Amino acid sequence: MPQKRLIRQTVKIGFFTLLAIVILYLGITYLKGLSLSARSKTYYVAMNDVTGINVATRVFVNGYKVGSVREMKYDYRNNGETILTLTLDPDIKLPQGTQVQVAQTLFSGALVNLVLPEVETGAYINARDTIPMSTRRSAKSLEQLQNEFVPRLSTTLSRMDSVLLQANAILSNPNIEPTLSDVRQSAQHINASSAQLQQSLRSLPSIMGRIDDTSVDVANFASRLDSLQLQETIANLESTSRELKSFTQRLNQSNGTVGRLLNEDGLYNRIDSVTSSLDALIQDIKANPKKYVKLSLF
Repeated sequence: MPQKRLIRQTVKIGFFTLLAIVILYLGITYLKGLSLSARSKTYYVAMNDVTGINVATRVFVNGYKVGSVREMKYDYRNNGETILTLTLDPDIKLPQGTQVQVAQTLFSGALVNLVLPEVETGAYINARDTIPMSTRRSAKSLEQLQNEFVPRLSTTLSRMDSVLLQANAILSNPNIEPTLSDVRQSAQHINASSAQLQQSLRSLPSIMGRIDDTSVDVANFASRLDSLQLQETIANLESTSRELKSFTQRLNQSNGTVGRLLNEDGLYNRIDSVTSSLDALIQDIKANPKKYVKLSLF
């Protein structure tokens, strides 16, 4: 319930804020239409129908604002015409043949347009003279604009009403509160993750410093390896390998003593036979020593 009340209050605040902005805009637009210059020129216009025209209604020439309606008076003596007092820029010059035409707009009301003649004669309308109304039909009337706009506005409002009903149904759903709670928890997790990420980013310079120190140590170790005379050690190993290879080759040759022993079977058999005979002789000496040693006593 507090969550729904908060949402309704937020909607109300938004609505009144929008309304205040619209009122402020209309007020500024109204004030812009007032001419505060004492040097402005004054002209008059007699109209039978002043629908949509008010004090401060803007006056245009070819789309450019040149003044506004300063005063409106109803003339009871002259067929009920309304006399408009126009306050225009002091530098404006209206050629003879200039006419007034009223254009209706839906939101800004009526606009007074000064239609200049296509061919100028060199003569101009004097200040405080009356400018005639144009006999040409102006743009769509306010009633026509309303007839076109009101159905569209009604359709739009009905759609907005449908949207508001759907929004109210969503807010009245009992499952919305757990969903909002999950959203709040997700937001808290995101904030926590962001804080951890910021902490990691703050420690990044120290990590980079350690990496630089490690790189320096690796470079020093590499330089020490270069100073260990590895080339001389490798040369000694190669020399030892050559000597071992030469020794192996001499063993495989039959002209040496060791080579003969390894390669000639006959020599090996004779040595084995001599060794066997010598072993038999030693065994016989041990068994019959008197046979080989004679002792004489006095």
